[in-house]
Amino acid sequence: MTIKLKIDLSHGQLDVEGSDDIVVKIYNDFMGKLEKLTPEIVQLPPKSIPHLEVIEGDKEVGDQKKKAPPKKSASMQSFALVDEIYQGKDAKAIKDFYGQYNVKGNLQKVTLFIYFLQKELKLTGITANHLYTCYKIVGIPLPKALQQAVRDAKNQKTWLVHDDWDDLKITHMGENAVEHEFEKAQKAA
Repeated sequence: MTIKLKIDLSHGQLDVEGSDDIVVKIYNDFMGKLEKLTPEIVQLPPKSIPHLEVIEGDKEVGDQKKKAPPKKSASMQSFALVDEIYQGKDAKAIKDFYGQYNVKGNLQKVTLFIYFLQKELKLTGITANHLYTCYKIVGIPLPKALQQAVRDAKNQKTWLVHDDWDDLKITHMGENAVEHEFEKAQKAA
């Protein structure tokens, strides 16, 4: 009889297949060394073996892998209008500013909106609701995953800072992108 142990390294886990005693020994040895190397970085599972499967030929018998609870879909997120902006004089200013650019993709759009809100309107505490409001004012479709667009603008382009979802900010790289790299709209002759 063969025992198979699946360990995911991102969670302190490793794949091992062998007899009962060997698998338990390797698991305990691996976990002991991992705890000594990275105790504060990796949250280790309990000392018991989380998932063992008995393999007989091509047929697996034993515990079924537990499914994680379903994640909330990006399309299930809801946002609220920021009335002070949506119903105020700033709505026209946002629409006019957006019209000056030919932005492509949501990374540029969220960066442009945060730039305007922070640099032109001097707002602090910019949230996803502020971005939602900007999309509504300009009259363009909201991305399926608005918060993912913000994360991507931060991680892929380093244009934004979002250590806190209630305080989105533009970086100097984002300012440079808006001021020098984003394509300007052609003025009508």
